[in-house]
Amino acid sequence: MKTTTNRFATFAILTGVMLTAGIAHAGPESDTTLNGDADQCFAETERAVSGAEAASLSTAPCTRALRFEPISRQDRSAMLHNRGIIEQAQGDLESAKTSFARAVRLSTTVDSRNLALAQAAHRLGDLPLAVEQYDLLIESGYVDDDSAARERILSNRQKAAASMVAGQ
Repeated sequence: MKTTTNRFATFAILTGVMLTAGIAHAGPESDTTLNGDADQCFAETERAVSGAEAASLSTAPCTRALRFEPISRQDRSAMLHNRGIIEQAQGDLESAKTSFARAVRLSTTVDSRNLALAQAAHRLGDLPLAVEQYDLLIESGYVDDDSAARERILSNRQKAAASMVAGQ
């Protein structure tokens, strides 16, 4: 995945989940040149990550690009991830979770899409999905180079699993 930018932010700002992790929003993953709505989708994602006012953000460019622009599977996955980031910033965590899940299904790697899905699922109480995604992140070595991020993911995986057990 070509990551156009990687910013560190507190996910509480976007999701209410008290996690600090790198937010990577994706640019084109192939050699595809994105135009129009795809470019606008990416620009909206940059604004969302930068903390723009939620009411000023729009997922419309992402949705139009997904419907009408000929893009590769990986670029479609990246665009769904970007749309999920915008939805999350707007406070629509259920829609964000759906976008993240679709992005993960289309992706060929375990990466920030899985992290975004794990966090959204955790926040919404979909604990089995959260644990599954945290496990994928741990098993894949996604955060092996960042011990603090690995510890946060392990801690959140343990919290989700404990909540599952407590809820039975």
